[in-house]
This record gives sequence, C-alpha cells and structure tokens, in this order.
Amino acid sequence: MHFLIQDAVRSVVVAKRPTKNTALLAQTVLRSVVGESSLDNLLMDRQAVNLKCRGKLGAVMEAWGVQCLSVEVWKTFMQLF
Repeated sequence: MHFLIQDAVRSVVVAKRPTKNTALLAQTVLRSVVGESSLDNLLMDRQAVNLKCRGKLGAVMEAWGVQCLSVEVWKTFMQLF
C-alpha cells in the first residue's frame, strides 16, 4: 500500500501514529476483504480485491488527513492443515 499524508497536523491529532495505524488498518481491511472472497476470485480477480481494499481504506484514512494512493495484493499463501 502506498499512501500520502496530506495534512500532517490532522494525521497526528486524529490517528496519533499515522504510519503504524495505517498499516494496522490495512491488515484488518485486507483480512476482511479476503475473508469475503473465494480463493478462485482472489487469485483470478486481484484487481477487484485491490479496488475494494482501496475503497475501504480511503474512506477511513481520509478522515485522518491521509490519502490512499494504491493497494496491491501481490502474494497469496495458503496454509494447509
């Protein structure tokens, strides 16, 4: 994920630690979006997953004074039990 801090004061006041909180939010949103998708959709239509993540991240991060520039899911690991 690439992001741009547009309003440094607001990002610190609202998000406290914008870099760390942005990373944590990205992990949470990615888990949520991947959990909603089937494995086939995740592997075949990564662009849709990227756009969905970017939309969800952008909505929250905008209030923090941070702009989400791009999101890219580039590795998918399957854990076998």
